[in-house]
Amino acid sequence: MCVSILAETIFPMICSEWVVLLGYITTRLKQIEWELENKQFRSNSGGLDTTLKQLHAWRRRLPDYCSMISAAKDDAANWQRFSDGKQIHGITEELTSIFDQANVLQNRAEKIVSVMTAVISIEEAKRAYSQSQNVSRLTYLAYVFVPLSFISSFFSMSSDIAGLKGTFWMFFAVATPLTAMSLLLVRYYASIMTVLGSRKIHENSV
Repeated sequence: MCVSILAETIFPMICSEWVVLLGYITTRLKQIEWELENKQFRSNSGGLDTTLKQLHAWRRRLPDYCSMISAAKDDAANWQRFSDGKQIHGITEELTSIFDQANVLQNRAEKIVSVMTAVISIEEAKRAYSQSQNVSRLTYLAYVFVPLSFISSFFSMSSDIAGLKGTFWMFFAVATPLTAMSLLLVRYYASIMTVLGSRKIHENSV
């Protein structure tokens, strides 16, 4: 009788503690899902990394929680043999329901990890593309200023600076077409290489 009273007192406390913990885990997983849906939060790489670390922590703990709940369920089934009341039987059913809920949360965490990994990959690709766009802009600026720098250096080799007044217009007459040719070459470089490559393949085949 004392054993039955002890079991019927302890196991409801165990069940209530697991219910509270699983409810907290459910709330945290919902928060993580909300963070993934928030575009402003996704653009912050630091926020995603922090969330991923937290998610991995729950992912590691949930299998242990399932094992602990399963052990408690087996203990309740063993204690049921010493009890004549129906309360311990109800506790066994409650622990079974808690165990199923923990398994659902474990599967949910696994799916969120897969989704978050894909989201991080997409955001990294977006940042890489943005950086490549910035580099391409700098490249275009270089193609503009390099010809101008070359022409100005070429004309400045003369020691007679005063004599350059009459030929100052030549700088723009030479630099402007050269800069335009550089920009056109950069713009259509891929197309030119494709045409040359196709001609080479055609000549080799003949």
